[in-house]
Amino acid sequence: MKWLRYIEENRKRDKALNPNEWWTVFDDAVSKFNFVFVSGDFTGKFKDRLENISRRSCTNGAAISSVNLLLLAEEIKSGRLTYGDALAKFECNDEIIL
Repeated sequence: MKWLRYIEENRKRDKALNPNEWWTVFDDAVSKFNFVFVSGDFTGKFKDRLENISRRSCTNGAAISSVNLLLLAEEIKSGRLTYGDALAKFECNDEIIL
């Protein structure tokens, strides 16, 4: 599963795993991260995939539609939702719906 590979590469940050070192865009001080699926909409067994990735990687994640991602950004920008509260939504292992 591709997502598991990305999580592992980010956790280890070893050039031998991936010579392009894509994880260097993150500050070294970032020690906690989540994963997220972004799509126009979700069908099928996406919840099963979220749970599987979380269980196998010990990393929580979420799914969010492009519409809900824009709504989330507006909630943060308007001050109705704090940055910390927004980040917490990405630990639900479910779809984020506003």
